[in-house]
Amino acid sequence: LSESGIYSIPSATGREDFMHIIEDLPLVANPELFGLHENASITKSAKETQDLFSAILLTQGGASSSSGINSIDNIMKTTAQDILSKIPDEFDLEAARIKYPVKRNESMNTVLLQELTKFNALT
Repeated sequence: LSESGIYSIPSATGREDFMHIIEDLPLVANPELFGLHENASITKSAKETQDLFSAILLTQGGASSSSGINSIDNIMKTTAQDILSKIPDEFDLEAARIKYPVKRNESMNTVLLQELTKFNALT
C-alpha cells in the first residue's frame, strides 16, 4: 500500500477488472512503489546523466585521427549540440512570481519558484 493510493491491493475478481487496474497504473513506476522517497528519482536521473557522459567520454578512447569527417571530436561536438538544443530556455522568474505568488496557503508556489531558480542556474 502506498501513501498516494496509486499502489494498493486490488479488489478486482475478474480478468477484465485486473486489466483495467493495470492499464490505470503509471507507465513509469514511482519510487514509492519500491518504498523509496520521491527524491530517489532525482538520484536515478543524476546517475543516468553521469553514465551518459561517462559513455561519451569513453568514445574518445585512443583515437588519433583529427581530420576525418566523423572524428571523435566531431561526434562529441554533435552530441553536445544535440543535447543543448533540447534544453528549454530559462524560465521567466518574474512572470512566474506574478502568476504564482508566494502565499502562506500556497506552499507549492514557493517550491515551484525554488525549482525554477535551480533550473535556471543549470543553463
